[in-house]
Amino acid sequence: MTDDLSLEEGFKAGALYLVFSDGKRIEFSFENVRTFAGQYLDSPKHIPDHVRHAVDFQRCCVCPEAGEAGYCHALAPYLTIFDKVDKYPSYEQVQAFYLDPATNNLSFKKTSLQNALQYVSMLSVIDYCEFGRQYRDYFFMVTPLMKMADIAMRIYLNAFWLCGGDKEQTALRLRKFSGVLAITIDCQVKRLRLISRSDSVLNAFVLTHVLTGMLKEDMDKTLKEGFEQHKRQMM
Repeated sequence: MTDDLSLEEGFKAGALYLVFSDGKRIEFSFENVRTFAGQYLDSPKHIPDHVRHAVDFQRCCVCPEAGEAGYCHALAPYLTIFDKVDKYPSYEQVQAFYLDPATNNLSFKKTSLQNALQYVSMLSVIDYCEFGRQYRDYFFMVTPLMKMADIAMRIYLNAFWLCGGDKEQTALRLRKFSGVLAITIDCQVKRLRLISRSDSVLNAFVLTHVLTGMLKEDMDKTLKEGFEQHKRQMM
């Protein structure tokens, strides 16, 4: 975690940045997140033994590393922001930045801390969750700052391409994907409840369930409606 950095110093590809109104900045780069999370998880003050050994604190049953020693990697981004959530109100205005490593495009949003926590939850799913990392191709050109509906459509398009344009196979794969994703989200909420008293953090991750619901819908119809709306706006 880094503070008091000027924006002129640039952005790292694949890193999420939150900038508070007082100039404080959090950099969610792999180096910062993993270093801070390691220190947090190794501290008995933050993670007492009864939490460390709790069933709900272990890796998800669908995790490719289930049963192995260590902690859920998807926790890491949240640990980086825990102290900020306690210091600022949920309505605190923040600026969010994300430099997409695939396109080199810098996305920017000005929003509340509560909404910004949703960006952290998506970063957790896309880049840190071991299940999510198995589906990196599904998240191609997906960024944490995108709207949930846009994320769902992009995942559908990626899955459609990966399935060679087979709609039935795409729907089948997405049903399986969204089902397992829902399990990881439920596990993460239980895990977070053990170490966080902040409703804002829990609510932000619960909202990622919206994505699983969208992926279970008729995405082909949704995408068609999206294109038709785009055409009308261009007229």
